[in-house]
Amino acid sequence: MRERYEIRAVVVGDADRDLSCFEERQIDLIHVWREVNYKLWQHNVDLETRKRYVNEVKGNPAQA
Repeated sequence: MRERYEIRAVVVGDADRDLSCFEERQIDLIHVWREVNYKLWQHNVDLETRKRYVNEVKGNPAQA
């Protein structure tokens, strides 16, 4: 897309690797939390531990 349209922008979206073709890219907050949870799940981390990490990323230490 970048090559076709010569777009110069910061892209905010999910963690889709296809977006890495842009010069700058930023993952929006909800996708950061989802990505953290997914990566931990991939490594067989239990649900309670995943929740603690996700809540820390969200900035909810009371729920951690």
